[in-house]
Amino acid sequence: MTNAEVAILSLVAEQPRHGYEIEAVIEERGMREWTEVGFSSIYYVLKKLEARGLVKRTGADTGSRGPARVTYRATAAGHAALRAATLAALSVPQSGNSPFLLGLANLPVLSPDEVREALARYRAALEGKRRDLEARRSGAGPGAPFFVTAMFDRSLALIAAELEWLAAFESQYAREEDPAMAQPVSPEKVLYSARREPEIVEVPETWCLTLTGSGAPEGPAFQQAVEALYGLAYTLKFQLKGEGRDFKVPPLEGLWWVDRPEEFARTPREQWQWQLLIRMPDGLTEEKVSVARAQAAEKKKNPRIRDVRFERFAEGTAAQVLHVGPFSEEGPVIARLHAFIAEKGYRLRGRHHEVYLSDFRRTAPEKLKTILRQPVEPAT
Repeated sequence: MTNAEVAILSLVAEQPRHGYEIEAVIEERGMREWTEVGFSSIYYVLKKLEARGLVKRTGADTGSRGPARVTYRATAAGHAALRAATLAALSVPQSGNSPFLLGLANLPVLSPDEVREALARYRAALEGKRRDLEARRSGAGPGAPFFVTAMFDRSLALIAAELEWLAAFESQYAREEDPAMAQPVSPEKVLYSARREPEIVEVPETWCLTLTGSGAPEGPAFQQAVEALYGLAYTLKFQLKGEGRDFKVPPLEGLWWVDRPEEFARTPREQWQWQLLIRMPDGLTEEKVSVARAQAAEKKKNPRIRDVRFERFAEGTAAQVLHVGPFSEEGPVIARLHAFIAEKGYRLRGRHHEVYLSDFRRTAPEKLKTILRQPVEPAT
């Protein structure tokens, strides 16, 4: 029997059902992730099974408006056929005909840029598929049969494994086929780029302008600190530009913590503590920063400018992931990052770190891009 025939036979073996009920269960359980059965083909498959004596009509459901719907149940032969098909499915690994394998076989016909873009789209599609499955699994509720949740779990595990393989393949491709990708990664790329899949990186030590404080990110203290940092950063930029050493002011970064880290999610936002920073280029001196600080404080009339410190910031080994969307939806992404850290044999070290690639004052929440970074150390 085909996968579609086994799938539909299994549903009428559970209990008598008509076509619309079968469609609802297929959708609810996410069965189209592993079998190709469209709504229009359900009755076609039922008629094939009936012709082979595997299902039988039990009557018509007249409990709803519209024409009566024919209900089917599995016969004794159908139960026997389902049992045999189930044993075979669990006993014999099946090879899959994946179009992706066809793409790998013809990789040389594409340029490196085309390969990178195609793999990025494939990764994004897998991530979207995983989010959909996670939502369906959650929607199944705590009362779902264990074998139903197991189907979701297996599909999710396969996607996770494929994403891990994809990351390794991209690295291999960079080393062996794409010399441009194999070049040493610049500090700027490490600091201000991340993937949607968690990864381990080495964060370089740099000079930065930094301020500490407490309170909700939407509060006046936080906003004043942001304005103070940017005010001094741009004053330094224009100073160095006059000397022929212009630089681009990089994104704002923030470290967040509370007195008891395990209670962060339950701590009122007004009690959050933070350290904001903007990285500065090498070659800048404390003397130049002091001059710029005085000028900026006089011009901007922001008392916090005088509190801005110029110091080295070191983080070392860290795990990171790119989050796209509102800050309020970071929770599940952070949980995934922490799970990745444990899987890779690390444990959390230091403070939760965010790099704001988008200007959150001017960007729609659903389009915000934020690097979520967590310093780590070996667990043993």
